[in-house]
Amino acid sequence: MKKFEKFAIVLIILWLVTALVFPFGMTAIVGLFEDNSRDISTTLKIITFVLSVCSVLVQLGVGFWLFREAKKKDQAKWVWLLFGLVFGIAALIFYYLDDIKKSLLQEEQTVDNTSVVDE
Repeated sequence: MKKFEKFAIVLIILWLVTALVFPFGMTAIVGLFEDNSRDISTTLKIITFVLSVCSVLVQLGVGFWLFREAKKKDQAKWVWLLFGLVFGIAALIFYYLDDIKKSLLQEEQTVDNTSVVDE
């Protein structure tokens, strides 16, 4: 159950960041330009830039998180780093789904081995 808890905590944190922080940040940026001293295209450029920076930071964070987790489990850490940098949160979800699948297969194999020994 520990792997499911880790996965759930990561997803909750990512959801909170995207759902709570980004809208408030964008509202603050738009509020800076309410005096009409700048046109809307400048505001949209700034919003696009901020979202791009946030996206890159999330991609980097996911990549290094996957690198660290793969290193702990003696897996292909560089592959997971690149996968995380390219696909971001989708790579994180895939990593944990793959990890869950491996642990379930290992548990199933252990149960099969104990049933063979009992017979």
